[in-house]
Amino acid sequence: MKNLERRSIIEEYVRSYPDYESDRRLKYSISEKLKVPPSKVQSVVSFFDQGNRENKVCSGLPCYLKGNGKGGSSSSQASCLGYCDKAPVTEKDHRFFSIAGGETLPLEESNKDYVANNRQGIDSYIATGGYGTLIKWTDGMDLISTLEKTGLRGMGGAGFPVAMKWKSFRSSIARDGVLLVNAHEGEPGTFKDRIILELTPHSVLDGALLAALSNRIRKVVIGIKSEYEGATFSVKKALDEFTQKFSPSIGSGRFPEIEIMSVPGSYVTGEETALMEAIQGNRGEPRLRPPFPTEAGLYGTPTLVHNAETLAAISEIALGGDFTKSYCLTGDVKRPGMYRTKMGITARDLVESSGGTETGDLKAFMPGGLSGGILPLSKIDTPLDYDSMRKIGAGLGTGSVIALSRDRCIVDIMTEVEDFFRLESCGKCFPCRYGTEGLSGLLHRLKNGQANAADVEGGKEVAQTMIDGSICALGQAAGKVFLDAIKHFGNEFTDHTEKKCEANVCNFGRRAN
Repeated sequence: MKNLERRSIIEEYVRSYPDYESDRRLKYSISEKLKVPPSKVQSVVSFFDQGNRENKVCSGLPCYLKGNGKGGSSSSQASCLGYCDKAPVTEKDHRFFSIAGGETLPLEESNKDYVANNRQGIDSYIATGGYGTLIKWTDGMDLISTLEKTGLRGMGGAGFPVAMKWKSFRSSIARDGVLLVNAHEGEPGTFKDRIILELTPHSVLDGALLAALSNRIRKVVIGIKSEYEGATFSVKKALDEFTQKFSPSIGSGRFPEIEIMSVPGSYVTGEETALMEAIQGNRGEPRLRPPFPTEAGLYGTPTLVHNAETLAAISEIALGGDFTKSYCLTGDVKRPGMYRTKMGITARDLVESSGGTETGDLKAFMPGGLSGGILPLSKIDTPLDYDSMRKIGAGLGTGSVIALSRDRCIVDIMTEVEDFFRLESCGKCFPCRYGTEGLSGLLHRLKNGQANAADVEGGKEVAQTMIDGSICALGQAAGKVFLDAIKHFGNEFTDHTEKKCEANVCNFGRRAN
């Protein structure tokens, strides 16, 4: 099924929903209109979140830490709305609000007018050297040796070396390939791609075109999370500006064709193969591998996948310099936000210099969002880079640091983390489907004083099975972060089996002696 058909199903369903008394009747109507089987309509509609028909309350960890609950009868729960630095956040009728001091205030940054007035236009970008390498590009030019020297890794979470990915793509390509720009972030604490696309869209477009020309790619697809309306607007504006400036016939000349798509879906849809499935009109579920995307990706074509921040880094490197890393900082800090610096800043420096918070006030931190694991304060001086994090058994992930203060209960925090993974699991594979449900249930029982030490040991076995058997990183990360929490904060789990909570936040409410 073509991508337009997939978008039509979602758009028709959302647009027509209020006018239909029967949801079943509506799905048959769409089936007849689009000439697709009713089962296809049901499959697509049942996967993608249609909560935009209701008010949304963000229950992602940064919003939970700032006081957001699970919503009420008039609200639906959103795992992450993408404005984690403004937590707690809600959405109503496609407008975003931040709750501060008991007041619900419009979130200025979420308005298109704000994006339009603050984004970098093409003339400003060119004045700083932007598109410089692209303008001088000739056949035979290649960035791969430069990328190898800089050691650039993909910044979407996996940290795979970019030059190695390009070599894999080139070795498998037998026909025109595709570059897929993955701008479908959805992990609580991660919002850097949204800001980059909204405010500096030309850096991403520049990097995408350089990657395409280096790898002889004639088609670029930019898949942006549907909630990121400001980002979609800004990137479309950037493409218009570029086309007017350089090429009235982009796609038929020296530059590849570029398609910008707004793609719905939850956190798991940001996994690269799940994003491909969503674009192709299917449920946004991860694929089994092999084949890998560089062999058979979007529409079965060899596909090179990069996230927005990686492409912005490529455009920096092409100008002859080094690249910067965008770190997101949220949680128990005074100044949450996105901070750009050299790769390898320590969590202490990030929290203190950027976040304005003494690290002595913390108990723990998550170095790479929920999927990067959880670490005790004793690891706060470890550089936030891929190799350093790996050496201490953690992951940098997207570089989204979540700080946790001394008065936090780790069991309570882990309950929210595993609830997120349970809600976001696509359910395709057995270990993730049942494992996330099992770990979430165990943690809720611990909070209620209804689990014992044997239950915790059983949870450890479930977590290891998830790591070993899950198809994609969601199930693997859900298992690993649970084991990390027990490794570093096992005493708190033991306390909870004895109905004690040192932080005095759990339901049995008895402080440890």
